[in-house]
Formats: sequence, structure tokens, C-alpha cells
Amino acid sequence: MDERQQRYSQPKHKLCGLRMTLEEETYLLQGCRNLVVETDAKYLSGMLNNPGKMPNATINRWVDYIRTSFQFTLIHKKGKTFSPDGLSRRKWYPGDPIERRFNDGSEDDGEDLKVIKENPDNEDPLPLETFIDEIDN
Repeated sequence: MDERQQRYSQPKHKLCGLRMTLEEETYLLQGCRNLVVETDAKYLSGMLNNPGKMPNATINRWVDYIRTSFQFTLIHKKGKTFSPDGLSRRKWYPGDPIERRFNDGSEDDGEDLKVIKENPDNEDPLPLETFIDEIDN
């Protein structure tokens, strides 16, 4: 992520990371019917299941791109189950590729994204209403 992207609010940062990851691997992932995305971000399911309700057009485009380009199951895991890795902690350097392509196609059928909790006893992912004001601060 570039310097500007590193200053995003946490919900926007997590959504941007998901978009960039999926976009980088588009060739391998488009059309994949059994894709599973594991994340510790409680925000993602609320954002992805409420297209068009985000506080700005950029985030709405990202949600649109993710929902219309990929089919996946989002699994929420506690952050303790993920160890830090070099890729998520690495700073952006000049010359690193930055891709900003958006697919504005709309093949989204409007259904909520399927979310599974790793452990049914874990707390539920956050509903959009609880953090929508924090997304674009």
C-alpha cells in the first residue's frame, strides 16, 4: 500500500487490502466457486453485505468490484489465530506496483455474502451500523 493508503481508517484499510489482493490474483480467482477468504476483520462482512451504503463513492466502487467479480465465503477468525507476516507489515517502496483498476460490471444478485465464524462461540462480525461513521475519517 502506498503512503496515502496506509493512512486509511481501519475498516477502509481492510477493505482496500481485500480488494488489492483479489485484484492482484484475478486471473486465478475469477470463476472460482469454492473460494474461502479468512480474515480477522469484523468490518468486512458488514461492508460487503451493504453495497451502496458506504460513506463515499470509492468504497462503494470497491464493494461493487468485489461482489461482482468474485464469489467467496468469508470466514471470520480471531486475530490471535493469525501470526504477523512480512507481506502485511512491509512498507510500500517506490517502484512497487500499484494497481487501481475497477470493474463496474454489475452481476451481483443482491444476496448477502455468506459469512462463517471459525468457532460458533466467537462473537459475531460487526453490523455495518455500528461502525459506518468510522469508515472514512
